[in-house]
Amino acid sequence: MKTYGSIKEFAEQVKEALNCLHDYVRLQNCPLCSSFFPDPSLEGPSRAQRFRRLLLETIEELSPPDQVPVNSKEWRGYHILSSRYIERREPQEVMQELAIGERQFYREQRKAIEALAQLLWEKYQWIEEHQRGEEKGESEEREFQTLRDEAERLASQPERVELKEVLQGVLRALGPLARERGVGISYHLEEQLPTVYANRILIRQILIQALSRCIVQPEVNGIHAEFMRRRRQVGVEITAFTSQGTRQSTAQALSLDTAQHLVEMVGGEWRGANVGQEQYRLQFLLPTSEPRMLLAIEDNPAAVKLLQRYLTRQDYQVVGASNGEEALRLAQELEPDVITLDVMMPNQDGWEILEALKRDPATKGIPILICSVLDEPDVALALGASAYLKKPFSQAQLLDVLSSLHAPA
Repeated sequence: MKTYGSIKEFAEQVKEALNCLHDYVRLQNCPLCSSFFPDPSLEGPSRAQRFRRLLLETIEELSPPDQVPVNSKEWRGYHILSSRYIERREPQEVMQELAIGERQFYREQRKAIEALAQLLWEKYQWIEEHQRGEEKGESEEREFQTLRDEAERLASQPERVELKEVLQGVLRALGPLARERGVGISYHLEEQLPTVYANRILIRQILIQALSRCIVQPEVNGIHAEFMRRRRQVGVEITAFTSQGTRQSTAQALSLDTAQHLVEMVGGEWRGANVGQEQYRLQFLLPTSEPRMLLAIEDNPAAVKLLQRYLTRQDYQVVGASNGEEALRLAQELEPDVITLDVMMPNQDGWEILEALKRDPATKGIPILICSVLDEPDVALALGASAYLKKPFSQAQLLDVLSSLHAPA
């Protein structure tokens, strides 16, 4: 069976296989065909037919969930693969149907083939590991090294990820291993869980790494994964239950360096793993696509509406506060990503509110943007404001200043 030194080489073979999807003779001779189905004496469908079925099923795994509109960009990759390779339609026809140019079409096609290759790569790795038996550990290490090499590129391509859909796909991939080990897996997702904002392939790999490491531990007979809403994050807690007590060290027991590396690379937070008498537990946080929160401290409702109009399509949620007392309460309760503050306020001016916000330990770390008709940037910065914007200002000016504040997504 042919071996592949990198996923890039593997992806080239996937592209070659797609080009001969309807030619069984050429498909039979593809290196990938013999890699997935090395035994030519199998009864039933030929190797080429089995391999073609595998390709078609894996392309279907790239289709977005039903709730995603079919005319959205999330469908493009799947649509291109189906139209070009399954239906054998010409590129120009697909470009016109998607209303995209030639450069964008080939860029989307390349990304779709890479996503397909990643799914097939995962399946290939499992086949290779089972065939090599005692060399399973070495095979996993090569997979992890490949993931580390590819992770940086993938992390620069974030998207909105529905955790339930990804988790169900991961459990299907790990099903044979779990059944072989006699390990039951359950999970619970909190209602109205926000979508994760990260690369989908990396999220899959994080869950595969974490769950598979628990599955193969000695005496593990059950695993439960919990997904919970956190402040603009999703908390993940995976618990593996053992039938006998264990006192192995965390590093020896779980070997989660790669999972931790990937969590941090997608902008999440690794909370660690620990080993108890009768269970293993690991925890981490994933970034979400929830809108950023902006608290607008303004006594003029029209000014708040202007901010809402400027920022609604920029993934911001704007909440208004019309006086100092309300502003301090909301800042503590909502923990906004950024605060805009007018100076000319009734009863308590903006400078007093700014000082109060900076005195309070719960709010002193929130970036504050002074928005005022007064031209006093030096006073604002001296009192602890992060930036100053003189009224009236444009949408572009507001977005530039907010971007400079590096408010977390």
